[in-house]
Amino acid sequence: MQDLIKEADAAARQAEAKGDWILANELFARLHLLLEEPGTYKHDWRRMSDRLTMLRLYNPRRFYDLRSARQMLEEDKKPLPPYNDTGENYADKLRVIDRRSVVTALQRAAERHVERRKTSDMLIGGLTSVRTLVTTHDLDEVFPGLNDQAALADFVGFIDRKIAQLNAPAQQPTPLQIDQLLGELGALSARTIKVPDGAILHEFGSGAFDRLDEFSEIIWPDQVARFRRRTEGAFIGVGIQSLMDEESQLSKVVQPIEGTPAAKAGVQSGDLIKKINEKSAVGMGLDQAIEQITGKAGTPVSMTMDRDGKEIVFNMIRNRIPIRTAKGWKRTGNADVDWDWFIDRDAGIGYVRLSGFNETTTQELHDAVKAMGAGLRGLILDLRFNPGGL
Repeated sequence: MQDLIKEADAAARQAEAKGDWILANELFARLHLLLEEPGTYKHDWRRMSDRLTMLRLYNPRRFYDLRSARQMLEEDKKPLPPYNDTGENYADKLRVIDRRSVVTALQRAAERHVERRKTSDMLIGGLTSVRTLVTTHDLDEVFPGLNDQAALADFVGFIDRKIAQLNAPAQQPTPLQIDQLLGELGALSARTIKVPDGAILHEFGSGAFDRLDEFSEIIWPDQVARFRRRTEGAFIGVGIQSLMDEESQLSKVVQPIEGTPAAKAGVQSGDLIKKINEKSAVGMGLDQAIEQITGKAGTPVSMTMDRDGKEIVFNMIRNRIPIRTAKGWKRTGNADVDWDWFIDRDAGIGYVRLSGFNETTTQELHDAVKAMGAGLRGLILDLRFNPGGL
């Protein structure tokens, strides 16, 4: 085992040095799982996760190509379809991020987080994340200034000096000092590597929150709509539950929700989403597709579906779609409330699966228990695959 760990360690570091980010991430992730308690590979795994997250945001085409190449190494796997760049412009996602909002977020986290982490630790995390950004060499296609080795060395040297200063015992930085540090970083980048302010601020903020715990993060402006869909018990869309169909590489309708625009328009389980508002959905990730389908209530959306080889166009008006998180043992109808809540009716054993926690979950659970009535003598509460929420 020790020899295997050494071999995997060497292979992971070699892959990272060559820019084979996906292989390096896979190896470091496995090493971290193997040695999770001592945390030997925690920082390596987080660094590689950050590199892939940054690549996915700033150079999604390169990320897509790496995924396709990795998939081709697997037996009987097809290459991914041609890359689809719909909604993938990082500048649009970072446009409203400014220094003041990042400083405020860090200040609030330092004051209110349950673990009371030092502000200096958070700033070290932020600087380390920016260092990861500028040393991920696949990003030089997007930020050409990273190709200037002298400029890059100046920028990285500044980060390393600041980290050394923050590691020395001293008073904790004030909000004014945090603002000054971010100002210096932005000004130096403008003179040297020319990475936009929004990217510097985004990675600094994310890296700072990484130092809190694995459940703490900044919800950036482009993520707010997705976050609300997970927590508010409703979203604005057409009412389609979908997943990625591996064979066709298209989003596949699992089920249209009863009473929603999709169900009323005639969308059926098994339909493959070919186009959204006349834009090809081939090569779109699930999140990309969802971002295109959802929007403001009352606005139109057109979807072209492939059903048994025939294309059908559905024109729908977006509406408020409730998200129910309480599921029973088996369905008794098409509506989200049509459940048999008993796994063993004779023994009085009920079953409720909670797929998440949003604003309506508590009431849904009360309703389920009430529906089981006086015959309920035991309850299985299934929380597998529940990602959390409120």
